[in-house]
Amino acid sequence: MDRETVRIRVPLAFPLRGGKRTVVAGRTRSANPDLKLIAALRRANSMIYRQRGMPFISTAPVSPHDRKILRLAFLAPKLQRDILGGYQPPSLNLERLRQMEIPLCWKQQRKVLGWSNSSHL
Repeated sequence: MDRETVRIRVPLAFPLRGGKRTVVAGRTRSANPDLKLIAALRRANSMIYRQRGMPFISTAPVSPHDRKILRLAFLAPKLQRDILGGYQPPSLNLERLRQMEIPLCWKQQRKVLGWSNSSHL
C-alpha cells in the first residue's frame, strides 16, 4: 500500500429484503415497500379498534405470531406511514421486528428501529 492509498474497513450487514440484498447510495431513497411487513402492520391494526379515541382489544390473540404482530399497531403513526409508503430503514423487516423489544415511546421507537432524524433518507 502506497502513501496515497487509504483503506477503511467498516463492518456492515446487508439483510435480505424480498430475497435480495440492496445497497442504497446517496442521500435520498426511493420507496421500497416490504409487502410482508405491510401485511403484518395491516393485520395488527385490524386486531384493535378505537374506543373514545384510545386503542382497545377485547381478547388477547391466541397465536404467538398474532401476539407479536399486534405490537406493530402501537408503532408511532409516522413510522406506520413510512412503512406503508415503503420508506422504512433498509435493515428493518418483519422478522427483525418480531424478535426485538419495541419501546412504547415514539421517539425511542425511531432510534431503536433505525429511522434517521429526517424522513426518506
